[in-house]
Amino acid sequence: MSKVALLILVIACGPGCTIYNVKFLGKLPSRPVPLGKFLGKLPSRSVPLGAAEGQEPWGRLALDELGTLTLNGEPLRLPYAHEPRRFGAAFVDASALPPAWRPPHAPEGGFLVASLERMSPLAVAGLRPFDVVRALDGAAPASAGALAESLGRVEPGRAVRLDVLTPRGPTSIEAAALADIDASLSLNLFLFDYERSNAAWHFGLGPFTHLAYHWEAVYDSEKAPEGGEHPWPRYVKTSYWRFLFDLFQSWTWVDLATGRERTRWRLFGLGPEGEWKEAGS
Repeated sequence: MSKVALLILVIACGPGCTIYNVKFLGKLPSRPVPLGKFLGKLPSRSVPLGAAEGQEPWGRLALDELGTLTLNGEPLRLPYAHEPRRFGAAFVDASALPPAWRPPHAPEGGFLVASLERMSPLAVAGLRPFDVVRALDGAAPASAGALAESLGRVEPGRAVRLDVLTPRGPTSIEAAALADIDASLSLNLFLFDYERSNAAWHFGLGPFTHLAYHWEAVYDSEKAPEGGEHPWPRYVKTSYWRFLFDLFQSWTWVDLATGRERTRWRLFGLGPEGEWKEAGS
């Protein structure tokens, strides 16, 4: 495209037409879209072994960034299996550990969650690294590989139930499978912008999307402040609208753990903060 033709095109489109948008006109970018990415894996944790009241533990189980189980810093070679598409989880077989080395909350072993995508449906439902899976839909898996394979075969949208032993006590967790945990799409056409992933989507109209913009996302608010006037839940679904260069803005947040909702709006920069309320109230 000649420089003159490109200049005419940019002037005709207005400020919202950038070289980036011209470059991808009519095409989808080959790179993954950052909007709504699953933001890596949940931070791991460690558990003490042999701790008695008033005594120091003799050892500590931990998981490194790759999901490798370690004892006092030394890696343990255990059966490992990863399910990357539907739930983004990996497991090791804690039953292969000597009884004294097993996590205190799972003395009989089980399939320990070695790593978990931060925005995995299982993470949103409450599963955490070091939780131990004892059953999938009421049936005990034969191995870590069988558990990962069964999760990978779940049809998108279908819910599964995991019976889990956690440091917080036994529980059951239900979550629906995703079609593809890393699926994403981006479309930039002059004054129209659209992106989506399994965690979020948005669209915008006008120069720099200031005429109208909408964004919805499910995200992990781990770094959000705790306590205070508006205590922030861990996993939140957010819906945001703005119109006419931020003349009017509105936000709706839903706590995925309790169903509580909070709504906030701004007109000319002024408006109420909003309070967390029970769903439907």
